[in-house]
Parts: sequence; structure tokens; C-alpha cells
Amino acid sequence: MKPNYQYPLFEDWNRDELTRVFKLYQLVEDAYELNQGANRQAVIDAYVDFQKIVPAKGEQRTIEREFEHNSGYNIFKCLKAARASNKKMFKMSD
Repeated sequence: MKPNYQYPLFEDWNRDELTRVFKLYQLVEDAYELNQGANRQAVIDAYVDFQKIVPAKGEQRTIEREFEHNSGYNIFKCLKAARASNKKMFKMSD
């Protein structure tokens, strides 16, 4: 993880939307950083929420690229790993 990075966000998101998108960011960080990884279903659910908040694919990709640039973590690869896992918890390798 890169130290002291900022999460990508849109000014028009309300508090609930910010909280829900930050949950996705946190789960992705957990998948990369924590020894136990992240809950696979929570990652999938958080991504579905993210898609509802940001329905435009282009905007989703922009946010995902900015998050990866800032943090070094790839949201889409994390989602793909969560979907491929058959365990409750999964961990991303560096």
C-alpha cells in the first residue's frame, strides 16, 4: 500500500453513497493487506452497490484506475478473485 493516499470520490455523492463506496475500498484493502484477507461475499455485494452508485461503466473504470494509481490495489482483479473463490475469505497476492 502506498502511504497517505486519497480515495477517489465524486462531489455529488451523499453521505450514504460515500459510506458504501468507502466500504468497497476498505474491503479491497483488506483483501490485499490482512492475513485472513476479506470476506468474498462482502466484496461482491460492495461492488454491486458501487455499480448502483456509479452506473456508468466509464466512470466506474475511471474510479477503479484512480484507486489503483493511488493505492496500488486493483478493484476489478479483487472482484474477479472473490468471484472465483469458493471459500468464505480470500486473500489477494501482491
